[in-house]
Amino acid sequence: MFEYRTQIRMRNTDATGHLFFSEQFNLALEAFEEFLVSIDMGMGKLAQEQMQMPIVRAEADYKRPLKLADPLKIQVG
Repeated sequence: MFEYRTQIRMRNTDATGHLFFSEQFNLALEAFEEFLVSIDMGMGKLAQEQMQMPIVRAEADYKRPLKLADPLKIQVG
């Protein structure tokens, strides 16, 4: 399973400094892109070969509110 580590950035938060719910999908897509790079299938190569890799499932388990600068571990697999 591929793990992508990042943190909550200002662009991911709402006015209270917490993760805006729809931003979880942007973070998931960012992790997916890094996964593709890790298997030598970056976005350029994907486009050249006219391949499609749809995301068919995304979920998040919230154990506590995520705030600005909180670390994240996103698993792709």
